[in-house]
Amino acid sequence: MKKNKLWIPIVAAVLALSVAAGAFLIPRLPKKEVPVYAVSMVGYTDFYSGSAESYGMVTTDKVQTLYVTATQTITEIKVYPGQEVKKGDVLYTYDTTLSDLAVERKDLANQQLEMELKTAQAELKALQKMKPIVYKPGSGSSSTKTDYTKSPTDPNMINQVYSTKTSGTSKSNPLYVWLETTKQVDETFIEYLFGQASGNPNRIYVVFQMTSGNKAGAEFNVQTGICFTKTYETPPTEPTDPSQPTVPSTPEESTEPSQPTQPSQPSVPSQPTEPEVPTEPSQPTQPTEPKEPSQPSEPENPVEPEEPEAPAEPESAGGASASSSTKKLAGYTMTFFTPPSAPKEDNGTVQWNDGYTSAELTAMKQEKQAEIKQLQFDIKMGKAELKIMQKEAANGNVVAEFDGTVSEILEPAEAYVNNLPLMKVTGGGGYYVEGTVSELALSTVTLGQSVTVTSWDTGAVCTGQVVEIGQYPVENQGYGSGNASYYPYRVFIDESADLQEGFYVSLVYQTAEAAAGTLYLQDAFIRSEGNRSYVFVRGAEGLLEKRYLECGVSDGYMTAVYAGITEEDFLAFPYGKEIVEGAPTYEGTDQDLYGY
Repeated sequence: MKKNKLWIPIVAAVLALSVAAGAFLIPRLPKKEVPVYAVSMVGYTDFYSGSAESYGMVTTDKVQTLYVTATQTITEIKVYPGQEVKKGDVLYTYDTTLSDLAVERKDLANQQLEMELKTAQAELKALQKMKPIVYKPGSGSSSTKTDYTKSPTDPNMINQVYSTKTSGTSKSNPLYVWLETTKQVDETFIEYLFGQASGNPNRIYVVFQMTSGNKAGAEFNVQTGICFTKTYETPPTEPTDPSQPTVPSTPEESTEPSQPTQPSQPSVPSQPTEPEVPTEPSQPTQPTEPKEPSQPSEPENPVEPEEPEAPAEPESAGGASASSSTKKLAGYTMTFFTPPSAPKEDNGTVQWNDGYTSAELTAMKQEKQAEIKQLQFDIKMGKAELKIMQKEAANGNVVAEFDGTVSEILEPAEAYVNNLPLMKVTGGGGYYVEGTVSELALSTVTLGQSVTVTSWDTGAVCTGQVVEIGQYPVENQGYGSGNASYYPYRVFIDESADLQEGFYVSLVYQTAEAAAGTLYLQDAFIRSEGNRSYVFVRGAEGLLEKRYLECGVSDGYMTAVYAGITEEDFLAFPYGKEIVEGAPTYEGTDQDLYGY
């Protein structure tokens, strides 16, 4: 017992020294350089939901703005500038080239856009449910594991087979190669790959993987499966007539009459004394040797069979030395195959889930949201154009909609070319536009606030004022609403503006708060620690530092960030063991982040 007690302080001292040595050495180990990305690349200001930008459709109150369309030919103007008109008075007449068929085609085009919008919205929902590729370590005792989703951390492993538990002889068990983007896969490299496969196969399966910028430890963004098959050719010295397997010799040897009738004749070894055939130790005089006549049946370009694949050359058994000496490697054929979906290791698995990395999914969501926004724009414009086309095709007379005064009249050609109104009738009113604002930015909108209004149709810019703010959220919140509620607000623009009823305009607030804007950051870049949110930011010396944020409510994709970072900051991504305080950084590119 006393001896056992003596071991306790010794072991404790050794452990203490080990811990102290680790504490001394670990901080001095060089940290891996990690990529950082500009906040402006992965966030939005005054653009996303709840920002200072909105849109709405133009309505009018005692103002009538009339434009010339491409399908109209003005035949007569019946009024003059300053003339007072009554409701129903004819202002001008026109001929139209529009037909019922053209109107129907416009209607069908709008319906097609509606269908495309529904499809895009469904695809976005599917993307939001997708899970990225992840590696889940197992409980095996092996200390070696291969992560098939990322390149090796050792940059010297590029252009090499890095998998340690695969044979390369089947589709389900291929060799994995981290390939340089500029590497040429020539015959020398293919020979190297055959040498890495198990056994001596005629066919190998290889998965080539690439990373952006050939970076070590980065996620693969290209993965291609290729099957290589050896092809052979027969030397011209082989017999050309396989139907004569018992021909005993060349014409020069026919002087020996006893040779064909002696199957076990031991005189064959003496043949080298004849100068005509000095190198034929296995002369076809042996009736028991069938190999040479069967050689022409060797396929020049074998067709890829189903698994199990041909593991070795058939000539390797019985008489292999004589047979293989007559075959010459001609080259390699190449076919593609789909890499296995979930390679496994003894101590872990790669879960491909939906087959995309986190960065790829983020980029796909952004693309789909941009597509949805564009489709919504096209649909609104298409409906406004259809309404005008239907009205134009129904009647060649344009009449006053209320009692008022005709303002300045332009020449039809001048009005059309410059996208200006042909004429305007005013009665002391103006234009109204109803936009929406997120509950997160509701406090930035006030009565009397100045708003910049831009026409989607003509590009005309004017200024309006907020005259009403709704107390209840709208039901149809539209694109990008997420979980936030949206409230309506109404903007008035006076009659001097050149806007057209039924068309859409954008609304941008003109206050100091709106000018500063609210920053919205992708959720993937934000980490949580209890009730606090944080990111890793590049500091003044180019090293990472942890920074806490003041955040709003996430809509499932983006989160409002009120304090902690600005658009000038650079954030680390993706998160991993290398993302630690003090790590050196380099500025990543769009290609590094999104893989294209």
